[in-house]
Amino acid sequence: MDAIERSRLWEIFVDGLPDFAMILLDADGKILSWNTGAAKMLGYATDGIIGRNFSCLYTDEDKAAGKPAVSLKDAVAYGQHRENGRRVRQNGTQLEAQGTLIPLYDAQKSLLGFGSLTRDALTRDALTRDAMNLPRAAVALAQSAPSNVVSLAGPKKILMVDDNAEILEALGLQLTSLGYQVIAAANGAEALEILARVADIDLLFTDVVMPGGMNGSQLATEARSLRPGLKVLFTSGYFQGALVQNRTIDANVRVLAKPYRKQELAKRVGEALSG
Repeated sequence: MDAIERSRLWEIFVDGLPDFAMILLDADGKILSWNTGAAKMLGYATDGIIGRNFSCLYTDEDKAAGKPAVSLKDAVAYGQHRENGRRVRQNGTQLEAQGTLIPLYDAQKSLLGFGSLTRDALTRDALTRDAMNLPRAAVALAQSAPSNVVSLAGPKKILMVDDNAEILEALGLQLTSLGYQVIAAANGAEALEILARVADIDLLFTDVVMPGGMNGSQLATEARSLRPGLKVLFTSGYFQGALVQNRTIDANVRVLAKPYRKQELAKRVGEALSG
């Protein structure tokens, strides 16, 4: 098979992945090409997206926070950049996505561009997939419980904090199926209000990067001023090394990387509670 045939075979393979958005970027983040999966997921025709910077796929909040540029920088610094976050379709609607960004170099180690692989987190994430397999009665109980508290058997109570409602729901189902009681908060301020009135919370389980002016590390500091000795477990779609380098978290904290499976969740929560 010659080079032309191999190239054509590769194109067929890439375009045959309708559930994955595969995007090729230049060194500045401009979109050079993308596959059928990207068009299906994000809504742009190829001729309507080529040449635009990939930051157009980010929310206004993420662009204001500089996340597209940070993604490129971290990919170069750490060999790849993984994150969970919202992406914006051409029609303005948003989806929760898992993305991996990989730098591409030539033989002289000069940066040529980036490869981006993205999938819909809510339909493909192992956490969400496992949660959807739980009995409907558990879903109904989680949705109907007063004050977002699920009173299932189990002595430990966990305060979950994430700005994404779908992730909170899936996580709550996972934790309640493991025997924990859970309380959900959408941001740091809401979490602190809950901590001020609920005395028996055993673990703060919080996303690291959140909008609203308070990240997970800042929340943990404020929470421990209210509740000294409170155990904390962080979760993030970003590499822990990048978060440490950016001084978002300390190097010695526990971080559960997204996406994660139920078995890993159970192990890390157990370690955090007993640590």
